[in-house]
Amino acid sequence: MQSKRQSIELMDWPHLAGRALNCLATLEYLHESYTKSILLIGLSFCWTVTSRLDEALRVLNRHISLSTSRSSPKKETKMIGRT
Repeated sequence: MQSKRQSIELMDWPHLAGRALNCLATLEYLHESYTKSILLIGLSFCWTVTSRLDEALRVLNRHISLSTSRSSPKKETKMIGRT
């Protein structure tokens, strides 16, 4: 179940990154055009998106570190004097 959740999160992170960038553009527009209350609603939404993006990036980094540690060659150790 855990690996299925990770694969879903890994597939979702580019979408989350795009949404975070859209949030920044929207906030810039709201800052120029509307009141502080609407800006705070936008900030709250962006905070949610960025925290999900941060979580997805952590999962991606963990996945990358696990896959590189699995693909690195293992050192063979020999026991001297044992047959």
